[in-house]
Amino acid sequence: MKKLFVFALAAMFSIAGFAKNTQDVINDIRQATNAQVLTLSKDLIQVQAKNLPEDLKGIFDNIEEGTIVVLSEGSDEQIKFFNDKLGELDAKEYKTMATFNDDSENIKVLGKSDGDNVTELVIIMTDDETCAFIDVTGKINKDNASKLLDKDTLKSLM
Repeated sequence: MKKLFVFALAAMFSIAGFAKNTQDVINDIRQATNAQVLTLSKDLIQVQAKNLPEDLKGIFDNIEEGTIVVLSEGSDEQIKFFNDKLGELDAKEYKTMATFNDDSENIKVLGKSDGDNVTELVIIMTDDETCAFIDVTGKINKDNASKLLDKDTLKSLM
């Protein structure tokens, strides 16, 4: 019985050791693939939000910062690495909010919540040659965040 408890405890710690946050994943992807990484300040996000449709502008008022990661024309190995790294995001922290799949294009939206607000939103897009994700943090009302869960809206942001 004692051996079983020690084994279960070791398994718990090893699983917890592999769970990552978005910054860990961004760093791993950048180092291994030379993906382009752009960090966005709140001011820059506000400027970009002015070009969005009226019903989406309010969503961006409460975003504090963002990061865009793009791997263009990646090799099969790089695309696999990109997707594998995103799979390491902590499933206890990030919940799937939406998934869209058609032809060779896949879009997935993950969110981290605190009560009635989404505190981090991760939008992932992959196809045969390009992988990208947007990570934004702030305090987004869940009702506003749900406006982003439209495939065409997500594509326009990517």
